[in-house]
Amino acid sequence: MSLITLQRVPVFSGPRCLELADPSRVRVLLRAPNAKPVRRRKDKCIVEIQMSSVSDDTALKPTDANPRRHSHNHAVDKPDWTGNPERVWTLKPIRKRDRAIFRAVLDSCAA
Repeated sequence: MSLITLQRVPVFSGPRCLELADPSRVRVLLRAPNAKPVRRRKDKCIVEIQMSSVSDDTALKPTDANPRRHSHNHAVDKPDWTGNPERVWTLKPIRKRDRAIFRAVLDSCAA
């Protein structure tokens, strides 16, 4: 493996510095197909790692989740007292097509 001159090697994606990697992390990063080491000319030591933007997800906008999708605070009147009073949050019933996903998550947590 090539020499690493610095204690911490900066890892860049374009102009953005993603991290300062220690020598063991540098070895892991160099195995990635989108990592390109930048070497110093006089002794060929790695002084920087450039990551191509293919795997850089730091600039991606996270998905906007709707926190009210699985809960509500509407008044629901039912004769058997299973309703919901006004301004009290409760969970909505899980749709049949989504129940398998929720069950799989609960089973993996219980294991």
